[in-house]
Amino acid sequence: MSSKTPKYKRDIYYTIDFTQKCVGLKGAKGIGKTTILHQYLNSIKEDKLYISIDNPIIADMNILDIAQMAHKMDIKVLAIDEIHYQKI
Repeated sequence: MSSKTPKYKRDIYYTIDFTQKCVGLKGAKGIGKTTILHQYLNSIKEDKLYISIDNPIIADMNILDIAQMAHKMDIKVLAIDEIHYQKI
């Protein structure tokens, strides 16, 4: 994770219920969705995996396959960033 992740958290951060099994953040480009994601990941101790779908190495992978691999690795928190659409 980036060392440039700000320590200051916007008020919206505290309204997100990160205890849910699935949390989705949507909004306009550049409003801080990725920053919130990194701040949350930095705040937890569980085994975690961050993946950005716009990375060319995994761009063609199916999100379900990624989730299954994370489960097999006993990852407790899977953070998937930059999901714009999934080819079927």
